[in-house]
Amino acid sequence: MTCLGGESQVWLDWVSASSTLSSSATLEGQTDSHTQSLIGRSLIAFQGGWPPTSAKLLEFQFQTTNGQVYSFHYGIFGSLTVNITGLGSQSSATPATPTWEPLSLGQVTFHSITNQLSGVIDYRGTGLVCSGLIAQELPCVGIQSLSSNLPTTIDAIAGTLSFTNDSVQWSGQLGFSGPALANAPEIGTLQGTVTFVAKGVATPIVAGSTSTGSLTLSWPALTTPWKPEVSSTLAPGATWMPAGIVTARTNGDLSVSIPLKNGSAFFRLVTGP
Repeated sequence: MTCLGGESQVWLDWVSASSTLSSSATLEGQTDSHTQSLIGRSLIAFQGGWPPTSAKLLEFQFQTTNGQVYSFHYGIFGSLTVNITGLGSQSSATPATPTWEPLSLGQVTFHSITNQLSGVIDYRGTGLVCSGLIAQELPCVGIQSLSSNLPTTIDAIAGTLSFTNDSVQWSGQLGFSGPALANAPEIGTLQGTVTFVAKGVATPIVAGSTSTGSLTLSWPALTTPWKPEVSSTLAPGATWMPAGIVTARTNGDLSVSIPLKNGSAFFRLVTGP
């Protein structure tokens, strides 16, 4: 049993048509800019009834849907081509512990999100540009894996949460900046903005507490009715029976009290008749 009293969780899938990465790379006075579509998923926990009053970001991940080539040409002095494929971000509560953030008229800002980049940078320099790479102890042609970089921290992700019955939509934006080549910050910079729209449907998390002779299960009262069931086993073909009559509603949570008996019992929430 997961004891997270009063929580609901939502996996939100990013809408690719509305989620983009707009980036620009600047090297030696030249800038090349591009916009790419993104796919991604995010996991948010909610508490405080439904609609909720606070939220906590548990997972935040995205990836570009195609590669991008940044090209810089300096005439007789040479050129540099940077190809980035599989650019993405994997963020989670580990090792940091996420905090509950207040929801105010749907506005929420999540702070200090651990971030691990992924993807591959494939670059090629010619002429004097190649000489500049060598001066930075880099080969003229090379490959760098972003996943080998140390994790960083996203300071804040600001956005808006909207609720229609149990459906949730999260839209937001965050900016980033850093070296175009991770091992050669003097070569140039890469900066941009991630804009996203993500959608999902909330599911409740069951909390359990015991008192003399009874077990109390509680869960958020979402728009869709959920009811508890009990079984003596989790084996295939297990028989699930109603676990009691929901008799209490407190602070936006439903609960049911069940007499304790000898032996094992397993509980779940289900929807439908």
